[in-house]
Amino acid sequence: MFIRNLLRLGILLTMLAPLAVRCAPFRSFWNANGGLALFGFPITQAQQLPSRTDGRTYLTQYFERERLEYHPELRGTPYEVLLGLLGAEELRIRGYLP
Repeated sequence: MFIRNLLRLGILLTMLAPLAVRCAPFRSFWNANGGLALFGFPITQAQQLPSRTDGRTYLTQYFERERLEYHPELRGTPYEVLLGLLGAEELRIRGYLP
């Protein structure tokens, strides 16, 4: 019974996950590029945050396994939403990159 309820909950969460991605550019990118399986659930709302890569401010949303950034200067191109460079940022923090 417990296992069956867990499976039902997992199916329900999988079905509701796209609804949690509320920002239109991120939702489109998330759905078209792997969704829940690749990015995981969203862990923040979309918000304006400075990028550690170039210092500019972008609309950003964090997911369990990735950060998505909306780049309005690239509107209309396949690069309108970009993945954050989380690995490079961590290496820079640890002193492995300049």
